[in-house]
Amino acid sequence: MKDPEFTGKLAKERTVQRTLVRERNAIAEKMKAKVDAMREKLKTSDLQKVKAELEKDPEWVDLYAQCTNANAKCEANRQKVLGIVRKRLTPAKPISK
Repeated sequence: MKDPEFTGKLAKERTVQRTLVRERNAIAEKMKAKVDAMREKLKTSDLQKVKAELEKDPEWVDLYAQCTNANAKCEANRQKVLGIVRKRLTPAKPISK
């Protein structure tokens, strides 16, 4: 585990993951603000009513699409990291019994 190449790859991907998560969180904060504003406007805490109204808002639809894409990017990066670790842990030659 002290292999500089391996730890370097993980560090690089960790930096990428942090950036992706920050971008996603910024979108999520905007979405939360819109949800809170709609709750206040409708004077209800019924999420179904809030969701129905928000789905009529083009800005909300765009934010939702951005968030979905950001989540997909985060997951793709996570899968990439798992692949790097899996490759490191899997022996090059099959273990014979």
